[in-house]
Amino acid sequence: MKALSSMFALFVVLLLGYIGYSFIVKPPKVELKPWDDPAVSAIEMNVDINFDAPVVERQDIYIKADRREIWQKIAHVNDWPIWQSSVTSAELTSAPAEKTEFHWAAGWIKFRSRFHTLKKFSAIGWTGTTYGTDAVHNWRLEPKGDGCMVYVEESLDGWLPLLMTSNFREELNSGMKKNLQELKAACEK
Repeated sequence: MKALSSMFALFVVLLLGYIGYSFIVKPPKVELKPWDDPAVSAIEMNVDINFDAPVVERQDIYIKADRREIWQKIAHVNDWPIWQSSVTSAELTSAPAEKTEFHWAAGWIKFRSRFHTLKKFSAIGWTGTTYGTDAVHNWRLEPKGDGCMVYVEESLDGWLPLLMTSNFREELNSGMKKNLQELKAACEK
């Protein structure tokens, strides 16, 4: 009983902290630079990232591979642990399709995600939730020369990213860089 009341007290403190923080000490908004290629902005997603979320990130990389191969790497969720070192498990029980749910984990953190956009060889996007966090993750692929520019953006919203904004921003920035490098290495083999 004592443990339950301690947990309830902790929950109340966190909730009040979240409410106070979100109304009084909002973190500065991060302004994203526009994509270098206007054609990328023209690739519409069914769900955009939340530009008002406390944590947003956008990066790109050139990969010397066909965009079909890159798209397949991203869309085949079950293979994520093969090429992404941070993904410890991933399960999609059907073919990738919009509105299809899948589950995956990075270390001890488990995610429940759902595809919102699957445009063959040009765009992939999903929403996801985990412990106090809602995410929108979008990929766009644009052919360039004998390879492809890969553009990725993500927003993290919820009480946890709001309370730990700078930690989440650093983690998302470094994680996205690592993820793009691993995708490049896997596709350029």
